[in-house]
Amino acid sequence: MAMLEFKDGQFRPVLDRIACKKLSAKEICTFFEQDHYPISRFLGKDLPQDVINHPTNLVPMLKEDHREKTDKIDAKTHAKIRRAEKKAKAPKLRVDESDWKEEATEANKAYRKLIYAERKRKRKANMPKAKWARKREDTQC
Repeated sequence: MAMLEFKDGQFRPVLDRIACKKLSAKEICTFFEQDHYPISRFLGKDLPQDVINHPTNLVPMLKEDHREKTDKIDAKTHAKIRRAEKKAKAPKLRVDESDWKEEATEANKAYRKLIYAERKRKRKANMPKAKWARKREDTQC
């Protein structure tokens, strides 16, 4: 079985055949990592391990390609799912006929606090480090 990759409009072998003849099977396997597709390990956390690690759910990828995919694509998907789960767990504004003002304001305060903390975290992450450090020094005086 030949492993080919499609780059720059051409199919190219993943590993050099002649160089690989000198390597053992274990050494060749060290060039690859198993990618969980279509059910990622993160999305299938509620499923049994034999379903997630089933050979039909594993795709061999070169280590560099697998890490790049994990960093660029999978991490974004996982973060989006975490945010959705967090939002679903957040207290929601409930309006009942009895004591509706009190309950509504408490739920609203808790929800606003979560949203504010999330915005503050994003602003801090997006701000350049030097500027953030200067801003902190100015406020501490």
